[in-house]
Amino acid sequence: MKIDDANTNTLKGLTNNQRNLVAAKEREIDEVKEHYELKKLDERVNGQNELYEVKDAHKREILEAVDQKSSRLTSMQQSLKDDLTRLEKEKAILAEQAKLDRDASLITSSVDQDELIQEGLERSREIGQRANREVAKLIKDSQWEVAKASEDAKRNLDSAIKQNDNKLADRTREKKIQFTTTEIEHKNKLEQLKSEYDKNSRQVNRLNFVEKSNKEQSHLKDLRSLEEQHNYLLKEKRNQFQQKFAHLESEHNEIMNRTEAKFKEQLVSLSNDYASKRAAAEKRSDDPFYNLHRLSHRVEELPDSYIISMEIPEHEADDVLISGRNRDIKLTLSRRFSERLESEEGSVDVNKRSESFTKEFQVADIVNPKSVTRKYENGVLSFKISKA
Repeated sequence: MKIDDANTNTLKGLTNNQRNLVAAKEREIDEVKEHYELKKLDERVNGQNELYEVKDAHKREILEAVDQKSSRLTSMQQSLKDDLTRLEKEKAILAEQAKLDRDASLITSSVDQDELIQEGLERSREIGQRANREVAKLIKDSQWEVAKASEDAKRNLDSAIKQNDNKLADRTREKKIQFTTTEIEHKNKLEQLKSEYDKNSRQVNRLNFVEKSNKEQSHLKDLRSLEEQHNYLLKEKRNQFQQKFAHLESEHNEIMNRTEAKFKEQLVSLSNDYASKRAAAEKRSDDPFYNLHRLSHRVEELPDSYIISMEIPEHEADDVLISGRNRDIKLTLSRRFSERLESEEGSVDVNKRSESFTKEFQVADIVNPKSVTRKYENGVLSFKISKA
């Protein structure tokens, strides 16, 4: 029993340990899943933050490029204005110089002067056109650079978004691979634990079966030994019972014989006693002493009392009562007679009678009824009653 309890406790302990390990692994898997979800959320948030940062950086770069181009365009426009102002000044100077030259040199022909003026005007128009072309080119270059900067910024933004998506996908794939690997490892460990649990269970069951078989063999052996002992004791009890029964039967027969002899003696004695009692009853029935018809008494006066006596059978003495009041005295006899006669045929005759006799008389003095004594002697019943 102790070995079975130990094996049962061992099996329960192994079962509890396996269950605890399985529960711990399941909790660990849940924690890994939760950690994976949190990591994925963190990576998504980090990617969005990086994307916003890249967008802000590209936006700042575009604004800086636009500001630079605007500043450069403003500077070029200011330079063009300065060139135009200088050109106007040069035209004024040339006009003034032409006027001075015209006034100073009368010998210069009008054709040469017109050519000089026309040449100055051509140069002015050429300078103005060149300045306009430069301004248009600068504006076009500035617009192209702004467009290029915008396109580069958009391309960089798209590249950053794509890189962030690829990075997020790589990290997600990496986390999935890691989670899948961890889950496979946990499943393998769980299968290993289950296999060990099944192995331990089979081993414990095998030990229990062997122990149970040994215990059953021992129990059967004990049962056979107990059965043999019981049969031996039963045989001994049967022999003892037979001996005791024979002894009791012998004693019973002896007691029955003695009882039968005693009953016969008692029957003879009862028959004799009954015959004697019947004879005595028949004799008493003829004796006037036993057949009263009236109460006869004698009164003897003493100085302080009266003695009242009467002859009566002894068996009726207790049935006589005396009472007194003033000078009156009363004697009362109440008796019952029962007779049972059995014939030899088995019939029974029963005779029952009851009689009552009363005797009243007076004395000279008043008597005290509370002071009365009685005595029966030699067939005479005497009452002593005190005077008042």
